[in-house]
Amino acid sequence: MKTTPDELTALLRKWLALPEKRFARTPTVSATAIHCDCAGLITLAFDRLSIPKPYALTRPRAMHYFAILQEIGSNHISQLEPGSLLTWRKDQVPKSGDSGHVLVVAGRPVQCTEHAYKLSVIDATKVHNGLAQREMFVHTNAEGQLTGVQLHLSVRKVKRTAIY
Repeated sequence: MKTTPDELTALLRKWLALPEKRFARTPTVSATAIHCDCAGLITLAFDRLSIPKPYALTRPRAMHYFAILQEIGSNHISQLEPGSLLTWRKDQVPKSGDSGHVLVVAGRPVQCTEHAYKLSVIDATKVHNGLAQREMFVHTNAEGQLTGVQLHLSVRKVKRTAIY
C-alpha cells in the first residue's frame, strides 16, 4: 500500500496537537508528547507510515534525506506542494549534530517578490524547541529553481545552497 502526502500531513497534524513538543536528538513519540529534531521527525513519520528510510538506515540524518531527494526529487518551485519533503545539507557535515535540514511542506508557495516565496512548513528546530508549523521563505533563480532558504522569519540570513 502506497502512502499519500495527505496521510503524512494528517499524521503530522495529529502530532502538532500533542500537548508536549520538544527538540531532542533521540526521537520519541507517545500519546502526549513528541521529542525530535528535523530528521527524527521524518524518521518517526516514516516508521509510523511504513515508508522505507534512506539506505535502510535506522536513524538517517538530514544529509541522507538530501542525498535521496537529490537523486529522485526536484528543485523547482512548481513542485512544492503539501506533503512534499524539502531538504538541504551543510557544506561541511559534522560527525554528529546538524547535517542540514529536512521538513514537510504544509502549503503551496506564495510569491512575495520576483524570486522569493513564503512557504508554510512543518518541522522541528531548536529555535521553536521541537515540532511546529510555521512559515519560511524560499528563493529561486529566474528559471524557478530553488537557490536559497530563510529558515526562520526572525533571522534575516538567507542560506544559499542546493535544495531538493
